[in-house]
Amino acid sequence: MRQKVHVQILTEKLSSEAVVVEAIKNSRVIIPVRERTKFTASLLKALPNLEYISQTGNHVYHIDMEAATKQGIVVSLAPGGNSTTELAFGLMLAVMRKIPQSDRALRRGEWPLARCVAELALYVQKSFDAATLERVAASGKRAIEAVQA
Repeated sequence: MRQKVHVQILTEKLSSEAVVVEAIKNSRVIIPVRERTKFTASLLKALPNLEYISQTGNHVYHIDMEAATKQGIVVSLAPGGNSTTELAFGLMLAVMRKIPQSDRALRRGEWPLARCVAELALYVQKSFDAATLERVAASGKRAIEAVQA
């Protein structure tokens, strides 16, 4: 993607609306990961190039939706996210695909052939939810469920 468009990742909290404007003033699309930044009418007005906000999570209480609508800014949500489930599945994929080992090998200048695990065995505890199993099934792997007593 970076070969086609400029991608900017901001990881530090921006101290004021003026700092936010300076940081993202030329952005056409933003993906706020958390609700820390309040997208007020004045902030949105100061971002004339902004066309789209893709908000993670289930709500937009930090975005002035009326102002966004008036400016023609499209706001979308990604509801139903479960960060614990997503992290658990991400870690399982890392183990299955041997991502940490491959990363270390690449950094050493090697080109490892990663082996794909055909079956994923899950030892499910009571706190492990159905959403994780659904993601495993969607990945095309066979989940073996063993519930501990």
